[in-house]
Amino acid sequence: MAVKSSGAYRADIDGLRAIAVAVVVLFHLKVSGFGGGFAGVDIFFVISGYLITGHILRDLDRGSFSFAAFYTRRARRILPALIATIMLSVAIGWLWLPPDALRQLAKEATHGLLSIANIQYWREANQYFAPSSDQLGLLHLWSLSAEEQFYLVSPLMLVLLNRTRHVFAGIALAGAVSLAAAILWLPRDPEAVFFLTPFRAFEFVLGALAIVLERRIATRPTARTGAAWLG
Repeated sequence: MAVKSSGAYRADIDGLRAIAVAVVVLFHLKVSGFGGGFAGVDIFFVISGYLITGHILRDLDRGSFSFAAFYTRRARRILPALIATIMLSVAIGWLWLPPDALRQLAKEATHGLLSIANIQYWREANQYFAPSSDQLGLLHLWSLSAEEQFYLVSPLMLVLLNRTRHVFAGIALAGAVSLAAAILWLPRDPEAVFFLTPFRAFEFVLGALAIVLERRIATRPTARTGAAWLG
């Protein structure tokens, strides 16, 4: 299924990212009125689903998709900032943290570099002596790990679906399964539903399905403007 949307720079998406970051920061600073600011993470997941799915499908349509090129681009975009953040955090921790807290920070850094920070925080969430969220210096890496796990799985899935005529139907089915699993598992283990990628996959799928909507309203400026403001 051809994807005709442009891969050019999108200022509107960068603006939406800025809003998402701002509300997350204000939420963590406990600013009044931003108690729901954690939803900025969900916005990021939807944006990632839209952008990454669009890039992969366009490359597949051109016959130019390469797993090596895809993962190289992701590494160049993510790793420099990730490594710099971890190095600075560990350096500060080395200077000022007590030994137990420094060991916890080192464990967080290791799991962050391995893209499994979300799994670590889920496993430790119910431990009696687990640190509180205010004591976890790299807690924000859980969402990056979830995104990186999405990057790991989505190319292969899209390559396989692209061999059929039902690319977006397959994507929608995966999202429906993820959402149903999240609803069913929430009473049993809410931390798992919060942290783990399979239960978050439907958010990436919402972004991917936005490609279909965008294509349908591409020639209708009024509809596009209305959808942008509604979003």
